[in-house]
Amino acid sequence: MPASDLAGLDTPVSDPPRAGTARQCRILAEAGPPLPVAVSCNPQSFARDARILADGGYQLADVTPADRPPWSHRLEPTARPVRD
Repeated sequence: MPASDLAGLDTPVSDPPRAGTARQCRILAEAGPPLPVAVSCNPQSFARDARILADGGYQLADVTPADRPPWSHRLEPTARPVRD
């Protein structure tokens, strides 16, 4: 998907598989929507993808960890990147 496909969107949500979404984060950073949301089921790929967004001009306004599914050993971060 080219960045132009995101034109006019305020809040695209990225919820990738465990491998993360590096390619989509580069496209998202290029498109520059004002209120993207990033969810992940893998803190390591989340950190890599968040770095891509940061390099593209975003900073993480907040990151909320969630125990999903409940009572599991998994941690799913959710973030709200904002433009610097």
